[in-house]
Amino acid sequence: MSVVVSDGSDAYRRAIDRWLPDADHVLDRFHLARWFASCLIEVRRRLQRAGEKASRPAFDPDTFTRRYLQVMRYDHLDDAQSARLGPILPREPQLERAWRMLQHLYGIHLARDAQEANQALGGFLELWGQQEIAEFLPAVDRLLDWAEEIFNSTAAIASATAGSKAA
Repeated sequence: MSVVVSDGSDAYRRAIDRWLPDADHVLDRFHLARWFASCLIEVRRRLQRAGEKASRPAFDPDTFTRRYLQVMRYDHLDDAQSARLGPILPREPQLERAWRMLQHLYGIHLARDAQEANQALGGFLELWGQQEIAEFLPAVDRLLDWAEEIFNSTAAIASATAGSKAA
């Protein structure tokens, strides 16, 4: 099986479809994570503003200083980071929901097989169905537009894992 990894640009997609039609096109994890994380970033930006522009503080300092923790995968947070992030999310229910949605989206591209990827997608869709968050519309659109390439990564990982076990 041939696998081609790209960043998710339409130009690469067209070139791969034309010149490598038999290859499995996979989106790289960095760009996929960046697509998904940008949704949470936009939610945070909308919610964190404490005052009018040019006022002090313009942003809620706690939410702002913990912005990098908010886009990290939960399994990458150490105890100290979890303790710093913990009080922020419950204060803003939409931010907490966005964080949970993001974790499910990360789960899609980290899945070891199609079943895990579908469970992560199902978790995201369940949260989305309870309350749509406008900033996640680009993620939904990309999931629909790039589903094959996103789920190909799961198949490629499963194939590589099976191949390494056989060796």
